[in-house]
This record gives sequence, structure tokens and C-alpha cells, in this order.
Amino acid sequence: MGKNYSRYHVLLIIAIILMAAIPLLYFYNANQGYWWDEAVYLGLARNLYDGDGYWINKPYQESFRPPAFAHMTAWVWQTFGFSEPLVKIIPPMFGILSVVILYFFMRRLYGDRELTLWACLLLATSHIFLFYSEKFLTESIFIFLTTAALYTFYLGFDKNKWFFPLSALITAIAFLTRYPALIIMGVYVLYPIYYQLTEKKKNKTWKTKVRNSFWIKSWPYLLGFVIFLLVITPWMQFNVVAFGSPTGAMSTGLGTVTGDWYIAEWYYYFTHWTEIFGLIGVFAIPGIISLLVKRNRPNTLILLTIILAMAFFIYIPRKEARYLLHFFPFFMVMIAVGIKDFRIWVRSNKTIPIIALIFIVISFTAGIQMIANDIPAGSSLKEAGWWIGERIPEGTTIMSQNVPQLFYASGERIVYFPEQASDLQNAIQNWSVSYIVIEGREPTYPDWVWRWEGYDKFPSDVFDQFGPAQEFQEYEKTYVWVYEI
Repeated sequence: MGKNYSRYHVLLIIAIILMAAIPLLYFYNANQGYWWDEAVYLGLARNLYDGDGYWINKPYQESFRPPAFAHMTAWVWQTFGFSEPLVKIIPPMFGILSVVILYFFMRRLYGDRELTLWACLLLATSHIFLFYSEKFLTESIFIFLTTAALYTFYLGFDKNKWFFPLSALITAIAFLTRYPALIIMGVYVLYPIYYQLTEKKKNKTWKTKVRNSFWIKSWPYLLGFVIFLLVITPWMQFNVVAFGSPTGAMSTGLGTVTGDWYIAEWYYYFTHWTEIFGLIGVFAIPGIISLLVKRNRPNTLILLTIILAMAFFIYIPRKEARYLLHFFPFFMVMIAVGIKDFRIWVRSNKTIPIIALIFIVISFTAGIQMIANDIPAGSSLKEAGWWIGERIPEGTTIMSQNVPQLFYASGERIVYFPEQASDLQNAIQNWSVSYIVIEGREPTYPDWVWRWEGYDKFPSDVFDQFGPAQEFQEYEKTYVWVYEI
């Protein structure tokens, strides 16, 4: 399948890849601040680079995070020297490679030039895909790995059974990047059942059927489970030490995403569908209908992946728009199927594609605008962290709720605010606090920290005893106050 791809078609694919590459490379390293999770990964990597272990601030804090991204970052630093801009190219590069791997996956899966073009174009121009591929997060790496895992998995059926162990290896690496990669292992387990049921059974005795069954003939497939377990064994051993059980990190992570923040009803992703996919998401309706009606192996593989992903993210109480991004290529395949088949159903060779292209342009433009608008985000806290880091001696303690950002910037211990204002002086003395940092957007500060003036909040009068604060601004507004004790 997929051999009748003309030179003109390949040039279109290259143009599509460039559509993703140009904005991602243009905005490379433009961000002036760190999100919480960005600072966590940078801090974990810096601690590994310094030889202090897989944690930030204190032993095993944030160690529940999957380790692959931080270890990759630390390895780059150990090989080429410490440089933040150097490692910030990693997510954009994987974002570009995700479009490339989707192209090869679609060629093998469908062998359909139109579907391949639509799927790659949809991914390359998605506003949310572009935005998160520019952040120092695991999303783009995970997207690449899951696409590569399903691609090699399908090659195991379509070309050579020795691709199964490779698929399991890639899935294990994806799991060590983000835990929802277990969804791919779910596909790894369930899809062969469908494959076996659709095998031709004419003129076969039951003994022949058993001997020729997928599970008996494809022992490299079973080897994949062994490889998956072997790859994640060091992670499980670390879990026993840090969390007391082989899967303690994943359990802790799941507890984190089922806490008090971003809790939503099960239908959250359906009511936010346009926010996640853009206007082009409307074609998911004919897409899912087509996948359900046309029962073939490619459609079943995509459908199974989408169903498992949706079931998992609907099940966990915490809901965020970016969670579906983890399996975006497969949703984009569904939407691509919807565009093509809806065009056929309504007998429109031009109108439907033109509408789809308009929606794509809107999404692409929105993605660039989102990246540009977010450039200053967190810059005040980053500036404050480095300002403190340049002034404090080793062994200094900082009081703040913004642990990862300040730990990465300063390398010093961060302690939290006490729950009651009356305990502030005792906490400062007990922990030998030298600086207090207050950041206006972090929701975990105790209520007593703030005073309100209309809709704006400022540090309460409790902090007047420490003299005037050093203030740091972004978007022409003060977001961070630093008090020297």
C-alpha cells in the first residue's frame, strides 16, 4: 500500500511539514518565562546534571514525573554543556518530526494520498499542537512516540512481525515520557483480537486454526511484553525506593491530577471540542460515523485508539484541553476521514475542501497568535528568581509557593508559607528564610497572604514589616513581589 505517491504529492507534504516548522523555529526560545511544569522538568534535569538525583528542592519532590524527558535534557547538557536554549529546541524538533512520522504512518495505514494530505495538514496547522510544541513540555515528544509506536505496531501485521518488539520498545519509552502511553499498550493487547477474528477461516480445522492463530505464530509479539517490562524495570526499582511500590510514581501522579484543580464533568471534552480542535473539529462527526461504518483494519486501529483515549480522559476527574493533544494524530486521522467522506457523501469536490481549508487557516493563525501572546508569560517570576539567585549565598532559604521556578533559577531550598499569618515569624526563624517571594497568579497561596483592591490583589499588610518589596512586571502589571528578610 501507499506506493503510488507522485513527486507532486511529496512536495505538498514537504510544504505541510514546513508550515509547522517555520513558526516553531521562528518562535524558538522566545518565551521569557516558565510555566510550572516547564520549570519542573528543567529543575529535574538540572539536579540530574549536577549529580544530585531525580528530584527538585528536597528528595523525591516531583519525582513522580515520568523520567525520560528530564534524563534526555540532562544528557544533552552533559554532552554539550549547560545551556537552556540548547535544550529548548527539543520540543519544537519533535513537533516537526511528529508531522513527518504521521506521513509515513498514513502511507502505510491507508495508502490514500488525499487522507495523508489532510491528516498531516490538520496536525501541522493545529493551534493547540503548535502552541504546546513550543513549550518546554513533553507533549510533542509523546505525540511523536505514540505515532511511531502505532506505526511500527501496524508494520508488524502488514510487513514483518519483528516490528512488534520495536513497537513495544517505543511504547515503553513513551510510557516513561507520559503515563497515558498505557493506552497504546491497551491497543497492543486488544487489536490482535480483532485481527484474529477477521482472518479468513475457510477450509481450516480447529487444530489448524490454533496452530495458525496470531498468538501462536507471532511470538515476537509476546516478546514485546517482555521488552516493555525490561525497559521500565529501572523506573519500577526507583519507585520502590522513592514511593514504596513499583508503580508508586504513577499512582502519585494520578493522585495529583485528581486533586482540587481543573475538576470537570465527564462531558468536558465534548463541550470544549472547538476549543481543542478548532472549527475543523466539526468534521469529527462524519469521521467517527465513517470509522464505525467502514469496518476495516486501518479504521479499527484508529477507532480503538480514540475510544481508549477518550474513555481514560473522561474517567479521570481532572480535565484539561491539552490532554487530548497526547493522541492528536489519531483524532486528526478521524477528522481527515470525515472531510474526505463527507465530501463524497454530499458530492462536493470543491465546497467542503474549501470550507475545511478556511477552518485550517483560522486554526493556524490562532496557533501563531497564541504563541506570540504567551511569550511574556511567567517572565516576572523568572526575572525575580534569577535576580535572587545572583545575590544569595549557598544554603539560603526562600519562602514561596512557586517552588519549581525558584528552585531552578536559584538552586536553593524553597519552603512553603504557613497556613496561618500568626505562624509566619516562627516559620522564618525555624527555616532561616532570607527571601519571601509572592506571585500573583499561583492559586496555592494561603488567603491571608493577599489584600484586594477591587479586582486586583497585592501582598497583605503583614509584609510591610519587611520594608518595600522589589517588584517585577509583565504585561505592564506587577505580578511578583520579593521581600528581603
